[in-house]
Amino acid sequence: MIQRYTPFEVNWDPFAEIQEMRQAMNRLFGSTDGISARGFPALNVYANGNEAVVAAELPGVEKEDVEISVKGSTFTLSGSRKTSIAEEGSSGVRRERFQGKFRRSVELPFSIESGKVTASLRNGILQVRLPRAESDKPRKIEIEA
Repeated sequence: MIQRYTPFEVNWDPFAEIQEMRQAMNRLFGSTDGISARGFPALNVYANGNEAVVAAELPGVEKEDVEISVKGSTFTLSGSRKTSIAEEGSSGVRRERFQGKFRRSVELPFSIESGKVTASLRNGILQVRLPRAESDKPRKIEIEA
């Protein structure tokens, strides 16, 4: 049987090869599926005209190990999750849960009134309410006659 010669492989996908290389690098440096200190904790951020709400997943983190700061319109969450202690005489076979220090910063669409920020940690979910600064709220301007 005679086959036609093609100088380039038709089904070659450079993006698939880049993805394979990325996964290999993640395995090499101990990251699982791209999860690292940069992606922990997972955050959801919601905003309306009066406030922003940040919800962060922090399973296994004590409130004493969490620090929240606000500067202008930047919200920063940092802290650490301690290593789980293995039983004596056992050795780790697989470690997928993130442990160590973390830091996440989010630029919000408006300035925050830092003195009125509230936070609560329940069932591993941190909820932070960030009220919009009065000076940043839109004002209606009355037109004089």
